[in-house]
Amino acid sequence: MNVPESSAWSPVRRFAVITGAWCYFAALLTINNYVYASIMGQPVGWRDAARFPVINYAIWTVLTPVILLFCERIRRRRLRPVWWIASHSAFAILNLLLIAAIWIPLTDTTGSDLANLPRYSWHFLSILFWQSVAWNLWMYWVIVGIFYGLDYYFGERDARLRAAQLEGQLAKAELDVLKSQLQPHFLFNTLNMVSSLIYTDVSSADDMIGDLGALLRLSLESQAANEVPLVEEMKVVELYLNIQRVRFQDTLTVEMQIDPGTLQARVPHLILQPLVENAFRHGISKRVGPGILKIESRNGDGVLKLRVSDNGPGAGGNFEKAGIGLKNTRARLEILYGGRAALVLNDSPTGFSAELQFPFVVAAHGDGAQLGARPGV
Repeated sequence: MNVPESSAWSPVRRFAVITGAWCYFAALLTINNYVYASIMGQPVGWRDAARFPVINYAIWTVLTPVILLFCERIRRRRLRPVWWIASHSAFAILNLLLIAAIWIPLTDTTGSDLANLPRYSWHFLSILFWQSVAWNLWMYWVIVGIFYGLDYYFGERDARLRAAQLEGQLAKAELDVLKSQLQPHFLFNTLNMVSSLIYTDVSSADDMIGDLGALLRLSLESQAANEVPLVEEMKVVELYLNIQRVRFQDTLTVEMQIDPGTLQARVPHLILQPLVENAFRHGISKRVGPGILKIESRNGDGVLKLRVSDNGPGAGGNFEKAGIGLKNTRARLEILYGGRAALVLNDSPTGFSAELQFPFVVAAHGDGAQLGARPGV
């Protein structure tokens, strides 16, 4: 009959709901009066059957907003139970006296014991009061009960909504922290590679610096995004691979097996780069002969699977100690997808692989532009 303040309903909408509810009960009671009189062999017209329900519930329609306003005031005061009951009891009696007073000029006293009483007297008022005290008192407490029931419901709903919003804000903050760890991590590693070439191969070092600048630009322009289309993520990976190609010269082979149908799938930003970096640092760089890096993507029944593998000597079971890359990746998957994502690691003396698994969701049209990526990078 009323929606408490937490629902943010307008006063007009509240009053419309209240009026509609009382009109419904007035219609039911009118039908009851008409049918009951017919069954008892004393049929009445619809006008007579509707007289009491219409007047009675019209009074309650006017009083209900006042009662609800009183409930809100009492709720804000946070009274002790004894004072809460006393306050509502006193206000209920006041409302019942008002209802009895309204009925004084509307009561038909023809042929009743009230015909000989002065209409506007305390005796007449008290009789009307006690005639309907049980029913009206019950109605008052029903209204109060509905108010507090809805107040509790909407309060719980708003509390859950606030908790969800805070949880989302916390998750975003955690993702931002993880990304802030990741970006300087690969920056410092790349700068170390540049410094190793700057005095021995100036041209190659210059190419690496150019690719590093483009890589940083993509990273910074997409800093606010937690998810990007896979095609954008592959641009970052390609720039990083260009740097590594300069370092490893002719000893590096990169195999790309990217399903074209997955290029627009949403992936966590900078999710592949740490896996590729781990493949170089803990796999290919420790191999004496030529190194092979393989990057794959496929759609497995609604699950996007991204796999990075190398032909290095493996991690010897110590892959969790490979730095922040894998731990960072696992933490981001947990925050973004919970139990719907997984990081599957396979380690052997002939190579190491890391496979990402998370829900396949196609990026909305224009996501790439929103990230600020520049075509042709």
